[in-house]
Amino acid sequence: EHSKSGDFHEGLARVRGKVGEQWRYGFMDTSGALVIPPQFEDAGDFGDGVVAVLAGKQHNQRVWRFVDKAGNPTKGLADRTFGSLSRPQFQGGLALVKEITLGEDGTRWVMENGQMNEVPGRVIEKVGYINLEGAWVFGPMEVDWGTFGGMMYTGKQFCERNF
Repeated sequence: EHSKSGDFHEGLARVRGKVGEQWRYGFMDTSGALVIPPQFEDAGDFGDGVVAVLAGKQHNQRVWRFVDKAGNPTKGLADRTFGSLSRPQFQGGLALVKEITLGEDGTRWVMENGQMNEVPGRVIEKVGYINLEGAWVFGPMEVDWGTFGGMMYTGKQFCERNF
């Protein structure tokens, strides 16, 4: 049993259903038929034939991978995960994503055994646009979120500001 939990995009809508004791997301078509059974912890909306699904966490941040309309990993993006400010979505062949790595300099805070601890290594976030093959089209560039002043930029504003 599943229930619709999103609007239709490219003929598919996100649905939510229980798998064991966990709620998971999948997709149904316009006839109500389940096309991708609920299996993902979170999922976005389809764009350019692919959708972002939650792939876990990396350095305490949610990371996403992309699957096609059959739920299979997409060529060029299959073995890669990306961070995002929200659920990444392709539009016009591009998606705004974050590359998350760990630098050797600095420190970061992590939750361990119910306590916040400062540990070595700084989380580095680089933001840019990828294409459907997973190649960087703009960026990636390291972002100091303080300089963004908490604002979200459109693709055009991001490029004009940074390239």
